[in-house]
Amino acid sequence: MNRYLKQYFISLVSFSIIVILLTVGFFYFFPQWYLPSTPFALLFFIVLHASLNSWTIQVAQKNPTQFSRQFMLMTTIKFLVLLMTLTVWLFLISQKLIFGINFLGFFFLFLIFETVILYKISMKISNR
Repeated sequence: MNRYLKQYFISLVSFSIIVILLTVGFFYFFPQWYLPSTPFALLFFIVLHASLNSWTIQVAQKNPTQFSRQFMLMTTIKFLVLLMTLTVWLFLISQKLIFGINFLGFFFLFLIFETVILYKISMKISNR
């Protein structure tokens, strides 16, 4: 594993632990917002971001000028996968509002993480 992927996975694991702790703390104080599907949604976000962002980093290492295009393609794919997943889950879950808010919270947390980390890594790759 190269150093950029290693840096990304260390950051992802650290961020995931922080999000898990924040989620547990939030549900401790607001148990009415907890759904049994919430841990699966969090796991889904972690796996989705790990797979698509590692692909983006690998492409950026091969050709740094293609990073913007690959990032936009990866973001579009991720958005479509998330919309399809959200649609399916909303048909299966009875408490739609609570799940939608949890899903949206995870989406924005991982979006901010992804933007910051991939920006830092892309700058390191382009400056090498």
